[in-house]
Parts: sequence; structure tokens; C-alpha cells
Amino acid sequence: MTRNPSHQKKSRGQLHEYSRGIKEQRYQPTVDDMLIFNDTTNPGEDLSAPPIQKRRPINRTAKLLDHFKRHLIPYAVTVFLAVATYFMVDSRIVVATLTERSSNHTTQIDRLDNEVKELGKKDGNQDLEIREHRVRIEQLERNPNSSSRKSPRP
Repeated sequence: MTRNPSHQKKSRGQLHEYSRGIKEQRYQPTVDDMLIFNDTTNPGEDLSAPPIQKRRPINRTAKLLDHFKRHLIPYAVTVFLAVATYFMVDSRIVVATLTERSSNHTTQIDRLDNEVKELGKKDGNQDLEIREHRVRIEQLERNPNSSSRKSPRP
């Protein structure tokens, strides 16, 4: 049981702030109240305690957490900019590969288009030869004797 029934416990945040505040305080020498010092009227004698410049040690994790709490916004902006830069560079690479692929496809389509045109010309020539052969066959069927007079075309 506690000595004071009206006393309430501190929350974790309050305990953390209390312990951090204690650690940040400078050392202060304690004086035992049981000791009796004689009052002096001699102004030349200095009985004050020398100021201590040494700070209390602070836990490294507490230092890191405090540092990140103080610098959260610059770190967040830096991370955001790094991610944005990464995606910009990545998108440029993707655009470059897509551009190259489309140019390759365009050249292939042009080449295939030329081949189709050449095949169309060959088909036209073959159609003309087929018509010419049909006409000759019809003439031969009408006049079988006239075939000996004409020589076949090479």
C-alpha cells in the first residue's frame, strides 16, 4: 500500500518526461541538514560550492529518440524526395524503353509493309501470266491445229 491514499501513479509519458528532466539537470551537491556549520562573518572565506559543468549521462536510445522527434519533418521530407526522385528516374527509364520498343515496332512494320507491296507486285505479275495462259488455252481449245504454228512464249 502507498503511504498517501490520495496519491495517483504517473502515466508512462509522465514518467518518461520526469526521468528525462532529471537526467538533463546539472549535478547539484546535496548538503546534509544534520551538519551544523558555524556562521562566518569573514567576507574573505568562500563557502559556496564550485559550479559543476559536467552533465549527467543520458541513455543513447533516449538521445536518438529525442533527436528523431526534433527532426521528424526534415527526415520525412528527405525520404519523400528520395522516393519521388527514384520514381522519376524509374519512369524515365520505362519511357525510354517504351520509346525504343515503339521505334523498333515501327521499323518492323515499315519492313513488313514493303514486303507486302513487293508480294502484291509479284501477285499482279502472276495474275497477268495466268490470264495470258488462259487466253492461250482457250485459243488452243478452239483451234487445235494453230498450236503448231505458234511457238510458246518463254
